[in-house]
Amino acid sequence: MYRHYVIIYPPAKIAVTLVPKSGTNTVREIFSYLNDGADPASRSISYQQATDEHFRGGKPVFLLLPNRDNMLHLHQKLGDEWRWLSVVREPLSRSISAWRNKINQLVKVQSPKIHAASKLKILTKGPKMWRDRDATLRILCEWISFEEFMERLEMFDINSNAHFARQCDLLAIDDISYDDLIPLEHVSTRFLDALETYGVRMPSRQGRQIPRKNTGIDVTPEITRRAK
Repeated sequence: MYRHYVIIYPPAKIAVTLVPKSGTNTVREIFSYLNDGADPASRSISYQQATDEHFRGGKPVFLLLPNRDNMLHLHQKLGDEWRWLSVVREPLSRSISAWRNKINQLVKVQSPKIHAASKLKILTKGPKMWRDRDATLRILCEWISFEEFMERLEMFDINSNAHFARQCDLLAIDDISYDDLIPLEHVSTRFLDALETYGVRMPSRQGRQIPRKNTGIDVTPEITRRAK
C-alpha cells in the first residue's frame, strides 16, 4: 500500500498534500525557500513520530503518512483553522509521465524477465550506458508502448504504488475538503498566489514559469479512457 505525503507549514497553518507525478518536486522547491534552502523531504518524519513542536514550529515539515486513516487523523488534528491545498494533473498527462519515468517499477513486478533483459542490454553497451541513470527507462519505453503500458496498469494493483494510484484516493478527497486544487500547469503562479493570500512571503517569481510539454504521443480515445 502506498504512503501519503503532506507538507505542513505551521506559521500560515497550511497543509499541502503531495500527489506523485503532479508537481511534487516544484512544490518541494517552493517550500525550500521557507526552509533555509533545504528540501523539506530531506528531513521527513513519520506522522506517528511527529510531536506538538512540529505543528508549532516556524519551518515546513514533510510528513509521511502510512495510510488513509493517518490522513484523516491529521485532518482532524489540524482542525478547521488550517487550509488544505494540493496540485493536481490532467489524468492522461500524469499517466504519460508515469510511463516515461516509472515504467521500470511496473515491469519489475509484472514482467521480471523483461526487466532483467533491459538490464542485460545495458551491460552489453559498456560503461557509458552503465552511468546513464535513465537508460533502463528508455529501453523499456521502446519495448513497451504507452498503450500497452495502460493495458498493463489495468492488471496492476495501482494501490501498491503512489505513482499509479488515482489522485482522488491520494487526496482522500471524499473526506478532506480542499481550499484550493491547483492545476499543474499553473503551479508556479497560482500556488504562489495561494501562499501569499495566506500571508506567506515568497522570493521573486522571475524565471519560475513552467513550460507545458508536448507529449509527442498519438492519443486515442481508448487510451484516454484508461487514463481516467
